[in-house]
Amino acid sequence: MKLPRILTLFWVVLNLAACSTTGTPPATPTTVDLSQNEPKSYGPSPMEGSSEHTANGTPTEKSDALPIPRRLPKIGLVLGPGGTRGFAHLGIIKELEEEGFKISAITGSGFGALIGGTYAFTGNVNRLEWEIFKLREEIYYDPPLLGLQPKVARGKSMFQFLNQLFHSTSIQDFKIPFAVSALPKRGGNQLKFRRGHAATLIRASLAIPGLMEGIHFSDDEWTSAATVEPLPIDQVRKLGADIVIAVDLLSDVARVSNRINTSNDTFKALLVAMSALSQENGKGADILIQPDLAGFEMIDFNRRGDAIFRGKKAVQLSIRKIKEVISNWKPPKEEWIGPLPENPL
Repeated sequence: MKLPRILTLFWVVLNLAACSTTGTPPATPTTVDLSQNEPKSYGPSPMEGSSEHTANGTPTEKSDALPIPRRLPKIGLVLGPGGTRGFAHLGIIKELEEEGFKISAITGSGFGALIGGTYAFTGNVNRLEWEIFKLREEIYYDPPLLGLQPKVARGKSMFQFLNQLFHSTSIQDFKIPFAVSALPKRGGNQLKFRRGHAATLIRASLAIPGLMEGIHFSDDEWTSAATVEPLPIDQVRKLGADIVIAVDLLSDVARVSNRINTSNDTFKALLVAMSALSQENGKGADILIQPDLAGFEMIDFNRRGDAIFRGKKAVQLSIRKIKEVISNWKPPKEEWIGPLPENPL
């Protein structure tokens, strides 16, 4: 009867010896703390050190990292009047595109409304050049009456040209946002249009007294608002432009007014006044470009290639300033990603 007891004691001794050899503690029940729902943290606490950490331990940027703007600035283009000097606008647009700048809004007056409106309609500088080069002197002035060329264009052939170009398109349907102004003969104050028949409104903007007759619509005669606001800066900002590039084609007119080829003293005085207004309007732009057009007449289709070259050259001379303004631009507060520094604007 003593043998089983001896065997039992022997088994217990062997078991204790095995436990002491492996270092394995006796089995105990496993407990789970359900109150600990957060994942285990690896590395320093988010409140410690210079970096924050995600749940898997990946460092994140500091909370005071520099903010990032959500978008690039929108560039608005304002093209002033100047007759066929306005072919310089084509050179300016070509050069801006070649430099990689995207135009997001356009306004203009006079020939600037024609070039700007055509670009806004087509959305393509090559198509703009193709369409504008269809314009010839006999279209601008109409066919001569009794062999005599009128001193002021009647604008009928010009209106036909515009209708063939724009068809029945309204300016609110242009590919690039566009606005134009006109003056009613009876109303007095200029009206700013962001919608309406494109051909009619651009024809009205071309009607600078001394260059082209007005156009009748809405029971009134309408002429160009270039005589009161050659560079409509506020309009392009209302179209959403953050940075405004304005183009003044009349900067030399005041100093060379005695050499302007016209016998109409009233028109000459009007050009000098428009030149002064362009200088004043231009102060509201972020960049004012003034191509060197000394010696160019108000209407001269023979020098349009030279005018295009002068426009391209003017952008090349201004490119550093344009890039500087763009690099220093800061969007409104609500358009930043991340925390804002003090006084970001």
